[in-house]
Amino acid sequence: LDKEVRVATTIPNGDVVLEFSIADLQRDSDNDGLTDIVESRLLTNPRSPDTDKDGINDKIDMLPHVPATGPIMETALILQEALSVILPKETLVDTGKPCGGMVLKSSRGVLFAVADRRDLSGMKFGRRLIVLTDGEMAGLIEVAGPVAAYDVRSVFVRGDGSEAVVRWNCPSVGMALYSGEVLLERREGIWRVVRSSTWQ
Repeated sequence: LDKEVRVATTIPNGDVVLEFSIADLQRDSDNDGLTDIVESRLLTNPRSPDTDKDGINDKIDMLPHVPATGPIMETALILQEALSVILPKETLVDTGKPCGGMVLKSSRGVLFAVADRRDLSGMKFGRRLIVLTDGEMAGLIEVAGPVAAYDVRSVFVRGDGSEAVVRWNCPSVGMALYSGEVLLERREGIWRVVRSSTWQ
């Protein structure tokens, strides 16, 4: 086809008309396998196939904003274990339940967290987690609407390094704030969850 294919749609109340080209939907400026539209929602760089420059392509990088290379921070080991109980095991859609069971449709199973990326340096994670700053989260909400994001910036480690507490919070779709706390103990150099609680 040498002609540009365009699509137009109208929302039922007739107030909005969206018009776009198929080429715009399929554009992948950096050839990383993620369209520019997807990258705008993940806040990855559409002009670089490796946003965090750790040698892992954004399409397969589970933490595309946190370099997998470099020293592993103690907070990364603590949060890696804590997130395994904080984050939902399955991605439900727009249920209005606390963050522990809700991810917006547009995220396609992607989870969002607000944290200091330096605290997660070297963390290994088996699911896609987008780690954002406050400013980035505010910008994403402005563009995409409500996004369930786990704020996991409150990490407290006992002076002797034997225990840690992670306090988190996250709004539901109805914007009720859910919070929780994870207590961890370090045994033989490995962090393990001892107790986890959630409240509204």
